[in-house]
Amino acid sequence: MAVILIVLMISSFVWSRWLAKSILAHCRQNLPFSFSGAFPIVVALFCVVLLVILNLSLEQTLSQALVGGLWSIEAAVLLGIFTWLSLWTGQSRSDSQTITEQDLAASEHLSVIAYSDRTVLISPNPRSNQPSQFNSMLLFGMGLFFWTMLDLPTGILEIAVIACSGSGLVGISTWQIQLQPEQQIMALKFTGLWDLQATYTINLRHFPRLQIVKLSEGDLTWVQLSGQSNELALPGAIIDNSTKKTEDHSELAQILLKTCRLARHETSRDSLGLIGLLLPQGTGILAGVTFSIAAVLMLLLLPLPNNIVAEGTALLIGTSMLCPALAKRIFKLVAPTVMPSDPPIVLPHFHAWEIGTAIILSVITSSHHQKLGLIALSAAWISFGIGVCILALVRRTPINIKV
Repeated sequence: MAVILIVLMISSFVWSRWLAKSILAHCRQNLPFSFSGAFPIVVALFCVVLLVILNLSLEQTLSQALVGGLWSIEAAVLLGIFTWLSLWTGQSRSDSQTITEQDLAASEHLSVIAYSDRTVLISPNPRSNQPSQFNSMLLFGMGLFFWTMLDLPTGILEIAVIACSGSGLVGISTWQIQLQPEQQIMALKFTGLWDLQATYTINLRHFPRLQIVKLSEGDLTWVQLSGQSNELALPGAIIDNSTKKTEDHSELAQILLKTCRLARHETSRDSLGLIGLLLPQGTGILAGVTFSIAAVLMLLLLPLPNNIVAEGTALLIGTSMLCPALAKRIFKLVAPTVMPSDPPIVLPHFHAWEIGTAIILSVITSSHHQKLGLIALSAAWISFGIGVCILALVRRTPINIKV
C-alpha cells in the first residue's frame, strides 16, 4: 500500500503541471476558472472512492489509512500546483524587470479591456482577486478534510466543518461588467458555484444619470444609476472591495461616466432618505445572521449522531448544493425590491438543488439508526449555509429603489 501510494502521489504531482498551466492561463486573462477536460472526472472519482471507503466495513486503522492516503494524493496535487506556478512566475520575474511601485499600484486598479466593437469589459485586477479565489477553494476542501480526519468534540467539529465549507462556497466568485455603449447596455455578471452565479442586464436608457450617494451620518457611499421613476443601487461587492477610490468618486464610476456618457450627480442623504436602500440590505443581513446563529445553537444544543463519517460526508456535499438556491428564494422574500437575475440561456436537465435534496433525503431514509440526529445535523448545516449565502447575496445583488 505504501508503494502504491508513493506511485500515485508522484503521478499526481506530474499531472498537476497540466492543472497549473490552466490556472496560470485563466489568471492572466482574469477569467473564472473553468473546470474542463479530465478535472471534473478526477474530482468525482475522488468523492466516490472516499464514500466507498467510508461505507466499507473495514477496521478503523485500515479505513483511516486509506482516507489519509486519498488526502495525501490531493496534497501532492496542491504541492505540485504550487511548485509549477512558483517556477514559472519566478522565471518570468527574473526575465523581466523588477516589480516597481508603479506595478504594485496598478494592481489595485480595475482591469479594463476595450474591444474593436467599442465593447468594454471591466473586472477586478487578477493580482488582487485571484488569490482569494484559490484560498476559498482550499477552504471548501478543508471542510471535508476536517470531517474525515479530525477528532474534535461533538458540536465543535460540525461548526468548524460547515464554517470552512460555507466560507469557501461563497468565496469562489468573481465579477465582470460588460458595457455596450452603442446599445446602452450594461451586463453585470457574478460567477459562483451552483446557484450563486447570476447575470443582471441593465438598459442604461432608463438610467441616464450616475449618482454618488453619501450617507450624511457616516462615511458610507453608494453608486446608483438614476432614472425618472426609480434608481438602481449597484452591488457593494463591486464598489467597496474591488475599486480604488479617488478624491471625488470611485474608479468604477469614472469608467461608467466616460464610457456610457452618463450625467454625474453627487448627493448626500440621511438614513431616512436612504430607507429604500438600507431596508432591503438590513433585512438581508438580519436574515443571514439569524440563520447562522440558529444553526450554531442547533449544533450546540441538539443531540447529534456519532460515527457517521460517510453519512456526514454525503450530507455536507448535498447541503452545499442545496443552500444557494434556498438562500436566493429567502432573500427575495425578505427583500422583494432586489433586482431579479436574468434567466439561464440553457436549462440543465437537473438543477444543483435537486441533486442536493436527493442526496440528503437518500442519506436520511437509508439510515436504520440515528435518524433524528441526521435530521438535526442536516437542518443545522442547511441553516448555516442559507445564512452565509444570504450575507453574500446582500453584497452581490442590485437593488431597485422607487423615487
